[in-house]
Amino acid sequence: GFCFATPWKFRSLNLNELEWRMPNVRPGDGVRVHDFEVQKEFTKPPDFLQESELIELMDKHGIGTDASIPTHIQNICDRHYVMVCGPGEDGQRGEAIIKGK
Repeated sequence: GFCFATPWKFRSLNLNELEWRMPNVRPGDGVRVHDFEVQKEFTKPPDFLQESELIELMDKHGIGTDASIPTHIQNICDRHYVMVCGPGEDGQRGEAIIKGK
């Protein structure tokens, strides 16, 4: 999912991973369970990006050149990989995008 696509956001997700070492066990060894706990947690998608942030990330990760970045962004929009919100060409506000839907 988005963790693969946005590795720079992975640490900020606070997934509460446990810090422990696996004991040395071999196939056939018995283990005793003293206690267990079940927790249900969900990851969240990354925050929305402004165009300037997208350009900065593309530059940082070596995607495109200064001349090709506008074309890449236009292709992303044309293929509906993103929904653009904010001021449009007419200066009016764009369509609101509700997070989580």
